[in-house]
Amino acid sequence: MQPQQILEKTKKIFEAINAAQSIQQLDNIYAQNDLPRFYPANKYPRLHFSLNEDDISGIDERILNDDGSIAEEASKHIQDPLAKILYAVLWKNGDLQKIKHVAQGIKGSNTLEAVDEAVVFKQFGKHLANKQEEPIIDQHVLRAFSIYQATDVTRVNKILRQTNFNDWKLVQEYKECFKTLNSKKEHIEGWRSKVDQLLFSLGKSIKANRNGQPAF
Repeated sequence: MQPQQILEKTKKIFEAINAAQSIQQLDNIYAQNDLPRFYPANKYPRLHFSLNEDDISGIDERILNDDGSIAEEASKHIQDPLAKILYAVLWKNGDLQKIKHVAQGIKGSNTLEAVDEAVVFKQFGKHLANKQEEPIIDQHVLRAFSIYQATDVTRVNKILRQTNFNDWKLVQEYKECFKTLNSKKEHIEGWRSKVDQLLFSLGKSIKANRNGQPAF
């Protein structure tokens, strides 16, 4: 698919989301736009909890440092069996440092850089602390939104070559757009997650197209 077609299809899908009035209408957008369902719902079941700054501050200082990072000898002091398993999985995947970014997001850090490699995890922390105001983001969603914002093919081509979307200005603009897409519809059970899944699938389709794979 050519960049102009990607731009037109992306804008059409955003407009369809904005116009939808039911979960069924959101689901119909996939078939109406030949959009694959890329979102792995079984991999990301719904989160039924939230966390706030007091929760983070209440964690044993032998486990979590003041800056939100995992203490060097945290594994000596974790008692809960499930926490041990989760810690072990993070350790095995080399992801212990990501806890710091999530914790900083939960605590509402005011030291966020304009360009931030940890923007996705910090925003995830913000979401855990305030699900109504702070959406979950990822690279696919930000890619789709960047294309939606584009005004010409030159900009689309630049976005298609971009591998990371990591500035807070873009995140803030997306959050405003997300509010519009959900305006007067948040009372519908599952609406926000369905919109998120659609945009994830859209962004991943755009990436697949960039890599020469069939998309849309």
